[in-house]
Amino acid sequence: PDRNREVNEESKNGQWVIINLTCDAVWNARVVEHAIRELAQKHDYVKFVSIKSTSAIEGWPDSNLPTLFLYRDGVLQKQCVGIDAFGGAGVNVDRIEWRLANLGVLKSELQEEPSRSKYDKVGSPNISLEDKIHQLSTNDRIIFDPFDDVD
Repeated sequence: PDRNREVNEESKNGQWVIINLTCDAVWNARVVEHAIRELAQKHDYVKFVSIKSTSAIEGWPDSNLPTLFLYRDGVLQKQCVGIDAFGGAGVNVDRIEWRLANLGVLKSELQEEPSRSKYDKVGSPNISLEDKIHQLSTNDRIIFDPFDDVD
């Protein structure tokens, strides 16, 4: 009932409603979730809803994440499934905004496709594990110290 009200009813008047499927275990889904929060503050004329992927669609595979479903006029209009739908690795808020603007979902002042995130290196085989941990922890604002006081 909540989904019907939150999505179908809200989108019937021509408003875009974006459903973001989330999963804490999938890095790119977490990045998109963070970006969606920023976009929701910037574009208040679009309704953004986040739902755990396992609660939204039974058996939805993690390999399909990140996923956005875009509703308007009470109907699913577009969908972005998997990281390639977001332009591949290095997804960030500006790249998502660019894609949604090109789909006609929101307005953007971006004049050209933004560059990939600096965290794109996380997937690179030429970066050390220590650098990957530092990048991930910095992005999540987690203080990670590889040394502790435990003997």
